[in-house]
Amino acid sequence: MPRRSSTVQHSHREGVEHIPRAVAEHPTYIRRLNWKFGDRVPMDDVPVADSIAQAPPDAVWFIDNNVLDDEVDPAIIEALLAVPGRMVLTPLVMQEARDWLMRRPEHPFVKAIKSGDAKPAEWRPPARGEPGHDVYEYYLALLAIRRNSIKAAELRFTNKHGREPDETERRAIHTHVQRDLSPRGYMLAKKGPAALPTDEALVYLAVHHALTTGRRTQILTADGDVEEQFVKLLWLMNTHYRGMLIAKRYAADFASFRPRSFPETFWSKAGDLFERDGAVLIERGNPNLQQYLPAEAHCVAVSCWRIGKYFSAQTFMAEQEMSELLEVKDRTGGLSTDLLRGRNIHPWLGLLPLPHEDAMAAAVVRDHRLPLSFTNVTVPKLDVLLTMGNCESRIQVEGSLRDRVEIDNPGGTPVVYEDLILPPKPGEPHNRRFRSH
Repeated sequence: MPRRSSTVQHSHREGVEHIPRAVAEHPTYIRRLNWKFGDRVPMDDVPVADSIAQAPPDAVWFIDNNVLDDEVDPAIIEALLAVPGRMVLTPLVMQEARDWLMRRPEHPFVKAIKSGDAKPAEWRPPARGEPGHDVYEYYLALLAIRRNSIKAAELRFTNKHGREPDETERRAIHTHVQRDLSPRGYMLAKKGPAALPTDEALVYLAVHHALTTGRRTQILTADGDVEEQFVKLLWLMNTHYRGMLIAKRYAADFASFRPRSFPETFWSKAGDLFERDGAVLIERGNPNLQQYLPAEAHCVAVSCWRIGKYFSAQTFMAEQEMSELLEVKDRTGGLSTDLLRGRNIHPWLGLLPLPHEDAMAAAVVRDHRLPLSFTNVTVPKLDVLLTMGNCESRIQVEGSLRDRVEIDNPGGTPVVYEDLILPPKPGEPHNRRFRSH
């Protein structure tokens, strides 16, 4: 059995941060805007129902319809229903589960509803025309892209050749899509588009709930696709959030970012992503972009608990300030800023055909965008590319010790640090000495 789910196995480590060991090893510690990925463990070894029952009163669980399956421990349902509002339902989850539940009058959930003992909450998306609807449609459209990739590629073939692909051509299409999507995305693409965007709506609404209420929010599901979409959504939001914050600094003092033109080679390879007029690269500084984050933030944990034969939990330490990003994208129909007269900021260019020094910059551009039918949303093409790619990364936090350290100086007296955080090395004594090279 793999220790981690496919989603976690195929994420990338962006770097290592050393902090005091007592902090790093505390079970509740999660770095700001970072992940805590849990191992897969046998379901019988995890007291899920007890964990729910003993959770703080304001903690909530957004449930997937498979949580209501006959195979799920009834104690989990009872724990979710023991506190009014602890279980949260979304409209599409209930739409999919309704007929199934009607055929099971003895199910614990159905009996609790009929007796009046169950008081689940409901979290609905905004209706068309209401504030928040366009950003909801924007992120659902991005999350649906990988599911639709094979069908879209086959449709492009049919439109080009005037016929459907044969089996050999179909296999070639699948190979091409798999190369573009990576193993994680290809798993979604093979299943094809769903009749309803239930998974995508579930993860968006759970994250939206956490950001707008500040309440610890968990998704409970037996579906690996939900976990996959959860991780993808938060990577996109986190990336767009950094872009919004950079835009504020850039709008106030653009010269300090030393804007420069894109190299000519870029336009011949990927010029369909942006308008050339006004497109510049800017220095973004530290790759982690920590310097742009608010000095004070209201952190809120949002998690995806996956149940079944095994249990795993993936948790992201978000911050409520990210809700401003949702407001900006709602106003602009998909941009991360409304401060640059229609230009957008992209803080991560790792998939673009750029030399290393330019790939480490940010881009201020007018996007070429794809309109969504029946909405005011137009999705930047680069956002589509980022959604299809396997870009997700995390900072690995390692516990370290504070110690007195002497570093030899070839030019004279050793440099002494009385209280320096250093990663511990097995068998190495304290009062370390390091030689410079």
